[in-house]
Amino acid sequence: MRKEQVNLEIKEKKKIKCYLTKNYHFVKYFVIIPMSKLYILWSAIISLAIFYNVLLVPYCIGLNVELEGKHQFLDLVIFIIYVLDIFV
Repeated sequence: MRKEQVNLEIKEKKKIKCYLTKNYHFVKYFVIIPMSKLYILWSAIISLAIFYNVLLVPYCIGLNVELEGKHQFLDLVIFIIYVLDIFV
């Protein structure tokens, strides 16, 4: 009996996941389901961008350093990631 109940619960959870945005026509294309692989990947990218800024901003302010070359390009990439995050 317990095994059947567990199987029913699993089927219900799968149904809920599939129909999470069932009633919305356009929303399903712009929603990342939490704990999906895409969400975890995007969170990792944002975490790396934040970590980079946490280290770089105090370094540049404290030592009065201007960004040049690779660091300037990387800073632009990080900025683009933040802008994309607003839309995602």
